[in-house]
Amino acid sequence: MKRAVVVLGHGSKRAEADEPMLRVIQTLKTREPEILFHAAYLEITSPDLIQAIQIVLNMGAGEVIVLPYFVQTGRHVKEHIPELVRKVREQFPTKTIHLAGHIGYDERIVSIVLDRIRETVSGK
Repeated sequence: MKRAVVVLGHGSKRAEADEPMLRVIQTLKTREPEILFHAAYLEITSPDLIQAIQIVLNMGAGEVIVLPYFVQTGRHVKEHIPELVRKVREQFPTKTIHLAGHIGYDERIVSIVLDRIRETVSGK
């Protein structure tokens, strides 16, 4: 069964706001070419989650993992996204749709924060 991962971001009116997440998705596609990766957004930007899932299903996915690209654990992560995934499962009852944990805390993020602090202090 072909697997897909839909990386779910917030969405923004600013086109450049999507760039970091899209770069991550492009890198994932290169590293894991057997998995279908696609972006989706909660608000403002297209495609929304249902549209993105329809796209990967049309590409042959039988299993979809929704990965919330969020660091903070706010209402989107705790309420909105789980409810949206429940609705998507109802819309596609014959498909397997998983909700992955959001990015949240990860020790590797601490290294990135420290790098940004060092870059600022050194003037880079």
